[in-house]
Amino acid sequence: MNFLYRGVYSLQPEIGGLFLSPGFGRHLQRSMPQYELIFVRSGTLHIADETNSFVVSKGQTLILRPRVAHWGTADYEADLAFYWIHFKAQARGRRMQQEAILAQHATPKRPERLIEIFHRYLDDQESGRLSPEQSRLLLGLMLLEIQYPEARTSPSEENLAGRAERHIATHFAQGVHAGEVAAAVGCHPDYLGRVFRKVYGYTLSEAIHQKQIAEARRLLRESDQNIDEIAAASGFREPRYFRKLFHQYQGLSPRAYRSLYSRSYINVR
Repeated sequence: MNFLYRGVYSLQPEIGGLFLSPGFGRHLQRSMPQYELIFVRSGTLHIADETNSFVVSKGQTLILRPRVAHWGTADYEADLAFYWIHFKAQARGRRMQQEAILAQHATPKRPERLIEIFHRYLDDQESGRLSPEQSRLLLGLMLLEIQYPEARTSPSEENLAGRAERHIATHFAQGVHAGEVAAAVGCHPDYLGRVFRKVYGYTLSEAIHQKQIAEARRLLRESDQNIDEIAAASGFREPRYFRKLFHQYQGLSPRAYRSLYSRSYINVR
């Protein structure tokens, strides 16, 4: 269901948080005066509103509408965790554009980017550094990730790129490189590189680095391993290169990142 039109609304973000399942109970029935954006980090959320029933899996988003009742349709799973943020959206006084729609239930292509933005929002919210302008910018970035444009590609190209992406997802921690990915899917590296970039908008090497850096970010946030151990666990043979690439992608060192995102913003009901 497409219902929220980006670009013709003034966004007013409010409070956000991270919900961790207590392992029992279910989402209460309620309605709110604002939208709620939910992004599932792990597990599956079973929820319904007055017109639809949703099964929101890991890596998916859901936008709950204002003044529309919603409720849980199954008990919380033990491993369920999701980010959430409340926001208002006021029309700017002109007709909505059909090409600017957002899906109520979506599967973003770059879930690691959404996690990054949520953590930035929640960290600044907790520290009191979140200005109204910054909150609107960060929420806008979240919504852009939900509306990330689909590439115009053929089914065969999408299939080939998808096989390469799955190979990267399961082998990035071993330090795989683009040539090995091409060999694994049985095609020439140059051809695979062109198709992959057409489908995903970035190169095979960038895809590998994104997976490695995303895993490094997760370990920096959630583990007590040291930087060299995290580099190795993320697929980097040289800790120095890991530090260089991490700074290139994140704009700060691994140690500074860990300090910035070490706080939690957790609720269990």
